[in-house]
Amino acid sequence: MRVKVIGRIDRPFIPHNSGYYIYSYINKLIARVDPSLPFYLHTPQIPRIHSNSLLLSNPKEILPEGIETLSTESYFYISSISKKLIDLVLKNIDNTFRIGSVEFLVDDIKIEKTKIDNNDNYIITTITPIVIKNKGEFLYFNEKFKEILDAYMKMVRDIYGGEYEEIKIINSNFTNAYIKKMKVPAYYMTIKIKANKKFVKNLVDIGVGHKQSFGYGTIKIVQ
Repeated sequence: MRVKVIGRIDRPFIPHNSGYYIYSYINKLIARVDPSLPFYLHTPQIPRIHSNSLLLSNPKEILPEGIETLSTESYFYISSISKKLIDLVLKNIDNTFRIGSVEFLVDDIKIEKTKIDNNDNYIITTITPIVIKNKGEFLYFNEKFKEILDAYMKMVRDIYGGEYEEIKIINSNFTNAYIKKMKVPAYYMTIKIKANKKFVKNLVDIGVGHKQSFGYGTIKIVQ
């Protein structure tokens, strides 16, 4: 299940690590209603039961401290396999909250309805880029990257169910991701997945790759 939180920031600027600030806010929000749930979200098990995107807007210029935007209009996504988690966010989200150095004013929250047909193959694309990490190293796109990404897919299948066989990366475009004060490789991608409907739905809800808590790996189905 996915919601789109639409609003405005108090100045046309998005800080790096905006996804992590959103993730931290979500956990604090849920803790006010159900203190047991954030503890589960912080367990080392990966993938987690929810993900969120970066704060998104029309970029103008990337600066050392963040992204200058063309307007203050912005939005982000929250996704989860847990309807309870999404319901808690919908009912309890604050009208305003801070995302790093900016104030975010909530204008609207929309439930995103993703239509998934029963197919053997699906094509997904990234809303926020995918980060892959192996033994403490953030990977550039190579065979090891693809191997770890495939292993991630199998882990999602083994933990949350569904059927998965393989992926084929159609295209990839390099960008930088920001993990705290580090700049690491990340990739916008289009991927063909041989899997069933249940697996793909779970993948949309929890995200792809590593560092979803920083807003990376948010995907959508295009076919």
